[in-house]
Amino acid sequence: MQENQTQIEKPLKAKEVAEVLGVSKRTVLTWHQNGVIPSLFNVNRIIRFSLRDVMENLETQSVKLYKSK
Repeated sequence: MQENQTQIEKPLKAKEVAEVLGVSKRTVLTWHQNGVIPSLFNVNRIIRFSLRDVMENLETQSVKLYKSK
C-alpha cells in the first residue's frame, strides 16, 4: 500500500480550497451553495471540504480551472 493511500485527508476550509484551485473564497462558497461542490460537513456555519471530492465534482460539472504560470 502506498503512503498516500493510508493517509487520511485533512478537511480544508473554503479559503484553502480557493488557494489550491486559484479562485476566490467567495467562488468556492458560491459553488457550494449552488450544489456544484460538496462539503464534508456544515455545522454552525463551519464548512469543510475534501479536495478530492471537490476536484471530482468540478470535473463532472465541466468547470474549467486555469492557473496562471
